Amino acid sequence: MNNKGFSMIELLGVIVIIGILAGLAIPAVTKYIGKTRDRAYDNIYESAYAAAQNKFMHDLDNSGITYSLDDLYNQGYMDEPIDPSNKTFCDGTVLVEEIEDEDHDGNTDLEVSEFKYKVTLDCTGNKCREYYTGKDSKKNGSPCS
Repeated sequence: MNNKGFSMIELLGVIVIIGILAGLAIPAVTKYIGKTRDRAYDNIYESAYAAAQNKFMHDLDNSGITYSLDDLYNQGYMDEPIDPSNKTFCDGTVLVEEIEDEDHDGNTDLEVSEFKYKVTLDCTGNKCREYYTGKDSKKNGSPCS
């Protein structure tokens, strides 16, 4: 009798070990992919915020202006916002609003620090982040209320 090869018990043992390793690895990889996707969305938020800030200061518009991500991209203020989930163009808006003069210093000069920027992305199921400048900068990236 020729006994070359592996027995059924040895093969089952290897299959069980591979199954245990896969059971540990798959959740870790899934969690890593989710964190990477969230970071990609955060990069789009921050890029849209910076682009709107640059356009606002370039145009010196009044507050209450809404910029679309499409316009900011087409005018060269930001790179193309690509949705990391499905690799399509990520649409959204940036609303620029004046911050109330809480310290009542009467300063009416247009400064970047006197405005807040609300970034809304439509590509992620209406996720929204608000970015502030100046004295409210501790709220950067907070979810919209």
